[in-house]
Amino acid sequence: MKRIPNRCSAAGVVLLICTLLLGLAKPSSAGVIVTSSVVDTFAQSISGKGCCGEFPVDNPAPTGGTYGAFSSDAEAIAGPLLEVTTGVAIGRSSAVLGVSLIGGLTTATASLSAVNDFYDMDGGPYLADTYTQFSVFFTLTEDTPFVMSGTQAWHPDDSVALIRITGSPVIIIGPKDDTPHAFAASGTLPPGDYEFTANVGAYAVPPGGPEYYEDSTISATLVLLPEPSSLALLALTIPAVCRRRRRR
Repeated sequence: MKRIPNRCSAAGVVLLICTLLLGLAKPSSAGVIVTSSVVDTFAQSISGKGCCGEFPVDNPAPTGGTYGAFSSDAEAIAGPLLEVTTGVAIGRSSAVLGVSLIGGLTTATASLSAVNDFYDMDGGPYLADTYTQFSVFFTLTEDTPFVMSGTQAWHPDDSVALIRITGSPVIIIGPKDDTPHAFAASGTLPPGDYEFTANVGAYAVPPGGPEYYEDSTISATLVLLPEPSSLALLALTIPAVCRRRRRR
């Protein structure tokens, strides 16, 4: 009896390739349907001694879609508005969001920032108000494992940095302190409608002194894992492809 090394049948190779291509080429992961992706930003500022000044605002309309990359920026600069005023107030906010489907993995990655900056202040009043957010709306038709991770940072305490998945259940990751820190959450989401969203904001009427600065940032990623049925199909396919043959 002569032994022949392990080898894969031609039909088995074709079956494996078709299985992998179907998993990579399908437009949506079975069980995960992304319905909308949106980002939005806002900024306003005021600078003026003994007056109310103006509120220059650049607030682009929300941009959105389903899969792809989305971004939005806003900036407002005020002052000096009077000859006797030297101070300047600047508000800036930005949002970048990417939503992709690769190999059955649905992934949403976002970064947000809101910054208020004041300098040459001479008594006020001064104000800067910035805000930005993103949202990804999706529907699950079956139990789906997820992993959410990222970082939060804000200074001072009156800034906001909040990440959450709303639906049933609701998962919220809120402020801890004013030092940068990482966060992570994982589990299984039951079927239903969900929103993966985060927002950062900073609102400041600065205290006394010539300069003042505050910011709030978030980087967050949500991965919805492949459905168990696809993994099971692949697990059953691979052993069937390659098998030991013996020639007597």
